Amino acid sequence: MTAKLTWNLGLRYEYYTPYNEAHDHQANFDLDRGTMVYPSSFKGPLPVAMAGIPVDRNGTSGLVATDKNSWGPRVGFAYSMSPKTVIRGGYGIYYEFQEIGPWSFPSPGYNPPFNVVWFPINAATGRPNLFPQGYSLNFTDDPSVDFQIAAIPAHMRTPRVQQWNLAVEREIARNTLLSLDYSGSAGHNLYTLIYFDQALPGDGSTSIQARQQFPFLSDGSQETSNNGFSKYNAFLAKLEKRYSNGLSFLASYTWGHALDNASDANLGSPHAGDTFREPQHTNWEYGNSDFDIRHRFVFSGLYDLPFGSGRAYGAGMNRVANALLGGWQVGAIWSIQTGYWFTP
Repeated sequence: MTAKLTWNLGLRYEYYTPYNEAHDHQANFDLDRGTMVYPSSFKGPLPVAMAGIPVDRNGTSGLVATDKNSWGPRVGFAYSMSPKTVIRGGYGIYYEFQEIGPWSFPSPGYNPPFNVVWFPINAATGRPNLFPQGYSLNFTDDPSVDFQIAAIPAHMRTPRVQQWNLAVEREIARNTLLSLDYSGSAGHNLYTLIYFDQALPGDGSTSIQARQQFPFLSDGSQETSNNGFSKYNAFLAKLEKRYSNGLSFLASYTWGHALDNASDANLGSPHAGDTFREPQHTNWEYGNSDFDIRHRFVFSGLYDLPFGSGRAYGAGMNRVANALLGGWQVGAIWSIQTGYWFTP
């Protein structure tokens, strides 16, 4: 815009659609309606044990609504305060779409009858059958099957992260640059894994099923949800000497603080072991991230040893001696940091 000020503006649009299975052999449990949803083209039979589970056979091939609001504006600037001092800054919104192991969006094959986690029960004892007693592997006709369900929200949002930074850079000596930076980020609608049908707390006078939201499902049923969130703030001081007179180095110190309510979508909330202690209140898990490191210092450098042709010592070496003894460099990297806030 001017000789001292430069702006960069951009806008990115990302459009992610749910995965479709070639034969529509997939299903999703809609928690809002308490209903198992199948694509309308799927006409196959369902296990007899699903008689108590509400079923909707009019779903789309993708099963869930597509998020069409993934706009990512970007802005950056650089301002030259003086020939030796520059201020830089930027802001952007970024979107992340990922596979989460077997719980991929939209978990197309994990629900019955396409896949079943099944523990055959002896009707007489109410306990799982043992191999010596024998049992049929035909789960479709077993009314005692307790289904472990995979669910995703009917209106799945694409996870997004806001990022921003502001930096001041100054040349404090010839070929030596000092930089002071602040950077931050905030994550929204991040993927988490929740055991959504865990029984509510009770005094023991009622059964587990009586305290479940969906007593016809296994309490091991899981939802890939959008209720993860995170924050990060960091200060970075960097001193860099560009290569000159046989020496270059980079020294940097970072103070950072990362917080979230789930550090890994594969495991739910590692703060609580590997799941949320209270699925209805996932924000209760908000705290230091599992990977949070508060302080970190790193130094790296290169130094030309003063031996050989063009160096302080041994400039008159013959070609053989110079090939063996000249042209050597010494390099080093040293890093030190505080530990993780919690080490199990």
